[in-house]
Amino acid sequence: MDESINRRRGSVSLDGAWQFLPGPEADGTARGLHEPDAEWPAAAHEVTAAHAWQEADRYREYTGTAWDRRTVTVAPDGDAPVDENTPTDGDRAFLRFDAVDYETTVYVDGHEVGANHGGYLPFEMEVTDHFSAGEHAIAVAVTDPDDLSEIPHGKQGDPWYTRVSWI
Repeated sequence: MDESINRRRGSVSLDGAWQFLPGPEADGTARGLHEPDAEWPAAAHEVTAAHAWQEADRYREYTGTAWDRRTVTVAPDGDAPVDENTPTDGDRAFLRFDAVDYETTVYVDGHEVGANHGGYLPFEMEVTDHFSAGEHAIAVAVTDPDDLSEIPHGKQGDPWYTRVSWI
């Protein structure tokens, strides 16, 4: 592989700290959870991605929708990035997910940038038009429905193994 091409392709891992909010409402957009300046309820707490929400005892049996949010910083084009992996606003930008179980809607700065259904395959969406120099809020709504009858799921759920939901 050409090293110069490799150096031009920076990436920022989205692993790490996210705000997490399981929600009784399937549509958190009505509450503005996708908006970058939204005040999230006190029930929101920090989690580390990548994980399944069932890792926490209190969510072991939870099905429904959960919202997640974090920020990323894009350096001005032509400026030295924070490190060699920090994108600049002259780069094309993609959000890549290894897999999310099961229904996913992704927002950047309050704008819906894509959706995906499925829990086993990676997916990506181009977000170049939504990233310029500065800080950006990424919000992800994930729904893992209670009824698995129409969803590929292996042995997740009763009577086999604990379900695995989230990013």
